[in-house]
Amino acid sequence: MSQETLEALFQNARHSIGEALETLRADVARELETPQSKAAVEEPEGGPLVNAARVFAAAGTQVALLNGLADACAQLAPRVILFIRKGQNLHGWAGRGFDQEFLDDQLKKVNWDIESFAELQIAIQQKETLVSNFSELGEISKEIERFGGYVPFKACFYPILVKVKAAALLYVDSGSETQLSQVDALETLAYMAGLELTLITSKLKTAKPKPASSPKPKPAFTEEETPPSADSPGEGARSIVPPTAIGPSGATTVVAGAVEEEDPAVKKAKRVARVLVSDLKLYNEEAVSAGRANGDLYGRLKEDLDRSFQHYRERIDGLELKTNANYFKEELVRQLADGDESALGPLPF
Repeated sequence: MSQETLEALFQNARHSIGEALETLRADVARELETPQSKAAVEEPEGGPLVNAARVFAAAGTQVALLNGLADACAQLAPRVILFIRKGQNLHGWAGRGFDQEFLDDQLKKVNWDIESFAELQIAIQQKETLVSNFSELGEISKEIERFGGYVPFKACFYPILVKVKAAALLYVDSGSETQLSQVDALETLAYMAGLELTLITSKLKTAKPKPASSPKPKPAFTEEETPPSADSPGEGARSIVPPTAIGPSGATTVVAGAVEEEDPAVKKAKRVARVLVSDLKLYNEEAVSAGRANGDLYGRLKEDLDRSFQHYRERIDGLELKTNANYFKEELVRQLADGDESALGPLPF
């Protein structure tokens, strides 16, 4: 199935889910008549799914989407943990509802060998959702008990599929409560997140820049919408320049009383750089923090950085860029180095 077909199917599915939930919202509103029930009408059971669909659609990077997923699941379950798959291991990435000390100091150190636990083999290798009473779990129950110090009643393992591969795992349990009633809604969230993550990774390959010679004119002083993970501040700022001048790095400029769109080729190059660096940050958070503190980010991430830069060059090959700006390096400074270029250390590119 082509990426275009996959994206069309997902957009139709998301639209159908939204319509169904809005219909449910309207039905509940008609049935509840007392003033006391008005608050319930404003946030029916399906509300978190509708809100999550909007958050997922607006997310421009894996990090933004996974944070949105964790927040959405926290509205439906007492405790939530997201694991990222690296080879045959699952690494703790983000959590909600657990003790803050665990989330701050221990979660990132959690490292589960998929082959060591039957539940993980079902969820990751067989790509199946597993819902179980906690008392019926195998050895993995001992690992989970260390997270919170008590035994929950029910536990669920949801694979997050990206391009038909289980790339992450969503774990939720009932915490101190006796039931976990939203297991189907949670599975829907995991499924939606996987589809949106697939779109994020595939957009780089399917997006085709429009000819740079024919930008669509926009009214003067109209600001262009940008995704949550927009490029660094000031990049899209307006500046009055001579009519024939081109702004730095292809940025928007005022020409003859109108605002020209940023060069489509530049926009794609920046998007490629943004997503590649976002993935680097996602999978190497501890190394990024240490490298930023010691000013040796490149030395710590040399292999991954070199590989990502090569991907960047391959993906922008053929774009008609008007400058030699290194957008990949710009994203490294913005996302990994927090704006301090010296934290990168010496770079070969």
